Amino acid sequence: MSILIKSIVAAAVVTASFAASAATNTVLGYDAKPGQFTTTSSIDAPFNMVSSVKISVLESGVQKAHSWGYVADELGIKSSAQASFAAYCIDPIADLTLPGNYSYVDVDNADYAKLFQVAGFNGNDFYNDGVKTSTQTVGLQIALWEVSKDGLAGANLSLGDFSVIPGGADASVLTQANAYLTAAKAAVSTYNKVRIYTSLADPASQPLVTTVPEPSTYALIFACLGVVGLVSRRKSA
Repeated sequence: MSILIKSIVAAAVVTASFAASAATNTVLGYDAKPGQFTTTSSIDAPFNMVSSVKISVLESGVQKAHSWGYVADELGIKSSAQASFAAYCIDPIADLTLPGNYSYVDVDNADYAKLFQVAGFNGNDFYNDGVKTSTQTVGLQIALWEVSKDGLAGANLSLGDFSVIPGGADASVLTQANAYLTAAKAAVSTYNKVRIYTSLADPASQPLVTTVPEPSTYALIFACLGVVGLVSRRKSA
């Protein structure tokens, strides 16, 4: 077997072992105001209410109304396993209690990934990403809730298992949410991985979704290939 093939196989084995051990227990807590990731000092600010949204969700075949306050926004999170990052709720009616013991796993979800892509959301670089204003963060949260219940292909904020009650959100927020959904439907996702956090202590607790950090294994693969190339050039010299 050539050095090149051996190195590729070795890198693939490392990548597979990393993926298999991706779920890691961690302790989460609030780390910043939702939607306030524009200054360095904001990362230490306490979590607070930014916007309220009235929604309707199908529960056991019955459409029920709910009114949410601070949960309708981007959340600043800190953990022992992942440094400060931003995340969103994906269950429109579940409560979120932090800190707590959570696990995370990186999964393929093109619908969420497309929304993050068109919004310019990067949970690991939230100071510089494209989701900064409250209108953008609440709009993205509503779009994510819609996709979580009705899927991206059938997304409609007025119909389906999830909908926004007429007058239940600012017009600018609904316009933003619809813009994200429309753009996501037309988008071609370049990377479908998202990171899902779920509670270990309470299965009914709110799950969170964020972007996946740049996979270090990719860098390892490229580094291996770089070494192979260097060795090959030296051998042919």
